Amino acid sequence: MSEALIVFAREPRLGEVKQRLAAGIGEVGALQAYRRLALRTLRLAATIARERRGCRLFAELEGASTACDSLAESARRLGARVHRQSGVDLGARMLAGFRRAERHGAARVVLLGCDCAGMRPADLRLALDALRDHDWILGPTLDGGYWLIGMTRPLPGLFRGIGWGGSGVAEDTRERARRLRLRGLNLPVREDIDHARELETWLRSRRDAA
Repeated sequence: MSEALIVFAREPRLGEVKQRLAAGIGEVGALQAYRRLALRTLRLAATIARERRGCRLFAELEGASTACDSLAESARRLGARVHRQSGVDLGARMLAGFRRAERHGAARVVLLGCDCAGMRPADLRLALDALRDHDWILGPTLDGGYWLIGMTRPLPGLFRGIGWGGSGVAEDTRERARRLRLRGLNLPVREDIDHARELETWLRSRRDAA
């Protein structure tokens, strides 16, 4: 059975990304940080897709861009099939991405956000491998959301009626999975970069590792 990785992102546009981060470092700094995080996620996903036989890479992007160095162009250069997000809310847009991957023949699909700088290649390998024995998989974040979600088939019940943006997103999703009697697995909790202190911690760790 084939696999797919979906990178779920916004086109980086000034004033339209990382609003909470922008409150601390300004819109230009937030835009630069988001572009860096999104490209990191795309490159990571592309690396894993290349090493796994039959693994497709998709980029589901919100917002349009006419810039020649848009995220869409970067995704295409990395081998991704690029699509624009569609749906009335975040849940509907993610569900549409899973359904698109299924139509392309993928039976194990993992969707990634672009805010988690702590994501590692081993996380993506584990997520894809775990879907051989589980119906779904979740990578929760410290703020109550999630940085990764994967499943063996589109599961509308995990995306409807969720209070997106709140602190109960991951737990509400797990509760719906329990009601549906799905076999699930939780990956390690990671931290999204949504505030200046989180960004500085990440940048410091990169400097220390250099």
